Amino acid sequence: MSRLGSKWAARAGLLLGAALIASSIAVSAFAHARPVSVSPGDGAVLTTAPSQVSMDPSEEVSRKPGDNSLTLISSAGAPVASAFTVSSTYLRLSLPVPAGLVVGKYTVRWLTTSAADGDAATGTWTFTYDPSKAPSAGNTDPVDHGSDVQPAATPTTPAATTTATPGTATAAATSTATAPAAVTAARPAPPASGTGVTPPGTGLAIWLRLSGGLVLLASLAFLYASRRSGQPRSHRR
Repeated sequence: MSRLGSKWAARAGLLLGAALIASSIAVSAFAHARPVSVSPGDGAVLTTAPSQVSMDPSEEVSRKPGDNSLTLISSAGAPVASAFTVSSTYLRLSLPVPAGLVVGKYTVRWLTTSAADGDAATGTWTFTYDPSKAPSAGNTDPVDHGSDVQPAATPTTPAATTTATPGTATAAATSTATAPAAVTAARPAPPASGTGVTPPGTGLAIWLRLSGGLVLLASLAFLYASRRSGQPRSHRR
């Protein structure tokens, strides 16, 4: 390879490395700690009451108290259990189920906060406990991978209004401030399980992966063309 070809090949290698690094950083920036495995499975039918429910997120969850939660809810909407634990690897949330679980359909509501970027996500999955039904394992990778949790809006205080008292030469102005409505900083309710809704940010992450792949292919093509251009051409007599 000629000196010019070697120079272009080195530049192509640097371009390829930079593209791969930028692609991996961009994809990880939009990651969330969403469930990749749950137990019991989503939609499972159990003939024996479970001793616990658990969820494995796609990445480590936050270590701060209150950033994560796992709650078991009855068909009537009442919490059954919520005293969950987080594993030492911060890659599993487990919730002990109290003894004497009654027959019925249950919802597991989860909330996670990514340890990488602090973004929160929430969602649900369901299972049924009924000894009279045929057992079913359900889907350990739930269809509903949750949705992003948006930060609560900061309330603003409206400007005070001034009213004048008529009937006098010099009307006295009275300022009355309207109190803002109470703002609840509660997290939004998660979507229903099994809806198949694509989580926000998923499409962007897929686009970034495709873009990274296209950049990789373009870089390889550029490298090949550079090597070809650097080779000496044979001349016919």
